[in-house]
Amino acid sequence: MKRTDLAPFKCDGCQQFGYNIGYSCSEKCDFQLHPPCTEKFGTYIRLRQFKCNFIHLREPPEKPTICAICDDAINAYVYSCVDEGCTNRLHPSCAALPHVLKVREDGVLLDLKKTINKRCYICRERELGGHRTWSYVVRSKPSIQFHITCMREMMVRYWDRDHLLGAPALDDGGKSPARTLDKAKSQRFSVVSIFGAMLGIGESEADLNMRIFLDSLAS
Repeated sequence: MKRTDLAPFKCDGCQQFGYNIGYSCSEKCDFQLHPPCTEKFGTYIRLRQFKCNFIHLREPPEKPTICAICDDAINAYVYSCVDEGCTNRLHPSCAALPHVLKVREDGVLLDLKKTINKRCYICRERELGGHRTWSYVVRSKPSIQFHITCMREMMVRYWDRDHLLGAPALDDGGKSPARTLDKAKSQRFSVVSIFGAMLGIGESEADLNMRIFLDSLAS
């Protein structure tokens, strides 16, 4: 496999969405992976945010399995804790989340937290699936917090989904087409850039304007 720039894609490893930088098959097939999903099966890792030892597996030991970080289902590649009595399972991309995101253009810092103690700025809820999942918190304004899953869903929603799912264009809800398009573009690119930084990919797009992102969500 070769490292390359990719259009938006669905990772054939973890079944999560990705974009920009990934790995693709050099044999002219459509097999594509996130960078974190390229670790060999059987590789052991220890994550400092967990007091656990994980192994990279092709699929979870049991199903259904929920990611201990984002609370989404894990259907394929997984980091599974091997410690006795521990059931922590992680998406490889969630295991690779950085502890601090620096939005370089604005100098805004987002810190990875093991819970969320305010309503998510996107969905306006604290819990997902009955759990307070991990979140990113704006350091300079801790009341602004985001579920990781909500950030991911926003990225998918506002991306050009013809590349991903062949989905129809965003419904304008009766608003001016030009205004709706401008707003969608603003939300799409800012959220995509943040999520790219979350995954440690797409460095060229990490220079986003955080204020545009927050303003577009609030409007």
